[in-house]
Amino acid sequence: MPRVSVIVPVYNVEKYLHRCVDSILAQTFTDFELILVDDGSMDYSGMICDEYAKKDRRVHVIHQSNKGVACARNTALDQVKGEYIAFCDSDDSWEPFLLSVVYQEAKKHHADCVPYNYAMIKEDRIIKELKFLPGQFNLADDNERVNYIINVLLKYKHGYEVWDRLFRKEIIENNNIRFCTKCGNFGEDLGFTLKYMCYAKRVYCSNQRCYNYFVNEGSIMDQSKSKIRLNDLNEVCYDIMPTYYSVFQKPCLSKQFSIVHFLIMSQQYSKVINTSQYCTLSDELSKIEKNKWYQKNVRGLYKCYKELKEYFGEKIAKQILLFSNYCLHRNWKRFTIESAIFYKWIVRSE
Repeated sequence: MPRVSVIVPVYNVEKYLHRCVDSILAQTFTDFELILVDDGSMDYSGMICDEYAKKDRRVHVIHQSNKGVACARNTALDQVKGEYIAFCDSDDSWEPFLLSVVYQEAKKHHADCVPYNYAMIKEDRIIKELKFLPGQFNLADDNERVNYIINVLLKYKHGYEVWDRLFRKEIIENNNIRFCTKCGNFGEDLGFTLKYMCYAKRVYCSNQRCYNYFVNEGSIMDQSKSKIRLNDLNEVCYDIMPTYYSVFQKPCLSKQFSIVHFLIMSQQYSKVINTSQYCTLSDELSKIEKNKWYQKNVRGLYKCYKELKEYFGEKIAKQILLFSNYCLHRNWKRFTIESAIFYKWIVRSE
């Protein structure tokens, strides 16, 4: 049985696939299996995968019709044999020491999750290095795990993509953790990682830069940056909900799902606010399919004012509640009047 299973979803990436697979096969740590899931590629990607399988017994290829990256990863998760699981996107690459470093750190620190730093590369030049908060984080109880989710994971102090961390397979299998398939292949990384962190008891964040994230012009991810994806992220939240509530059953923790929901949605809120597209925000809010469920979570923020102040400070807590008021009504006049009344109520109650 290999110690690590590496999962790479593949779709129309013949231009970059050799760079990705070669970097994985060149690892100084060799006890791993590589699962390439050809997700209905229409170029030569599938053939390239098969060529690697013929040359290296560690490479296993799965061909399936195009279902998206979430389904491709889920297919691989049904086949993995390793003690730990790592992910890599097919247009990115690894440093040769990645598996050696993170596996040793996982074993040494008995870690359920090992995040690691990465570099953003464009046209063969590093444009940004992401350095996370290093060291060990013990999550012995539910309070500590919720605090980690809100104050570390959702504030991007350890990233949240699946490709910048090592996972323990036992936790994934025992709790049937899978990627959301109803979110338009957007935010599924965050959903998977958050569900996993509901169960993890120890995190060790490496200070090594192990991963190379390539910014490719015209890629699906590059194109999606300009789109507003509120409904997709709401679907991610809806997919997370059953796991969150089943694990965190204490009322004081379960009600904080509204904060988790807000923080996940906030990246798209910020995109709208920073470009002053308030009419767009109103339109996108009206398109959310699970609208009543969305509004329930927004209203839930009012019950979390104490926790909001604890996590974010008084000023930001008030801003969150006032903004949530707009998200409920989508009417600037009503929003302005009610916000003023609500603000005075907050001041008087302190």
